[in-house]
Amino acid sequence: MRLALRRMFLLVALPGVTFAQADGASLASRRAQVVAAAPQGPVFQSSGQDYRVVLGVRAGEARPEASGAPHLVAAETSGPDVLEVKGRYVIYRERNASPSAAGARSFAVAVNTRSGALGVITGTVVGKVASVAEAERAARAAGATLEFFAESTGYAFFQVPAGGDPFAVAAALRARPGLAGVQVEVRERNNQPR
Repeated sequence: MRLALRRMFLLVALPGVTFAQADGASLASRRAQVVAAAPQGPVFQSSGQDYRVVLGVRAGEARPEASGAPHLVAAETSGPDVLEVKGRYVIYRERNASPSAAGARSFAVAVNTRSGALGVITGTVVGKVASVAEAERAARAAGATLEFFAESTGYAFFQVPAGGDPFAVAAALRARPGLAGVQVEVRERNNQPR
């Protein structure tokens, strides 16, 4: 029964787009072709992995409609070329450089240079800092907001404003004394409870 389920097709309905995701081979091949053909952005490290920004590929937030199917919020209504649905994000190839519909936020996408898996650059920068007061000062100085501070571990989560550059915020945070392990967050896997 489990093998039969793996061979089933998953249909995801989006406005103006029907996206059929087979059990892997054709989708992975198409995704790899799009990534290979896209202009290459900078390479960076996050969580011990090397990533390369994929220019011309974006992610938008998806929200379930009444039918339960994801609805693309951030992409143009002309029907983007959807590459993958990853948790609450829909990863798509941009057709043009126009801003997202209705001012919805879109996110940069990176590819894991080892595995080829796509990940969403969420606009969160993580770093280790001694105190919440220092984290708040660092956030203000870097042009970000302090989203969360875990006192038990000393990790601070900084949110980059919409349209901001997470790499510039990370560089500003790295330049501050007292911050360590600063990295741009990439959501590559979406572990969900069963």
